[in-house]
Amino acid sequence: MINNVMKTFFLSLLLVFAGLTAQAQSSIGIMNPQEVLAQLPETQAVEQQLQQFVAERQADFETRYTSWVQDVTSFQESVAEGVLTPQAQEQEEQRLTQLQVELESLEQQFQADLQNRRAQLLNPILERMNAAMEQVAQAQNLSLVINKATAAGDPIIYFASNNAVDITEAVVAQMNSSNETSNEGQNE
Repeated sequence: MINNVMKTFFLSLLLVFAGLTAQAQSSIGIMNPQEVLAQLPETQAVEQQLQQFVAERQADFETRYTSWVQDVTSFQESVAEGVLTPQAQEQEEQRLTQLQVELESLEQQFQADLQNRRAQLLNPILERMNAAMEQVAQAQNLSLVINKATAAGDPIIYFASNNAVDITEAVVAQMNSSNETSNEGQNE
């Protein structure tokens, strides 16, 4: 058992030193994708298309919302005046609640449609940006390109050359070796 622990320790130590040596030979570049996008005329055209999309959808939503607010106001006035029977009041409450649910659903659908539209319009630009970044990275002999100004959800590493050290398999081997060592300890 001590031999297995020692083997695991030396294997780990070897992997760490191998990784540090390879890392020292790597060239790392940085890129600010937001800045790149801001400088492209295509991005401005996409923003204009999205603004038009929002304006069209927003007009429909505002019309429905205004109608609902008027209905609610009218209902509240009728309740205050006592002109509705309890049954009519309950029916109107249910109708207004259903309209409110529909408005919320419409707003959620609008947000989803907007995200889909944005992705549809921006994806070709992002693909071009990634291709250009990869060409620049290869031309400058970079191993990694890291996002300079991350935003939520943005990837940190944009490009990893074939020369970059990928420690995935070594980590799997290390984890498997640890599992074998702990399983042997349990069997004894």
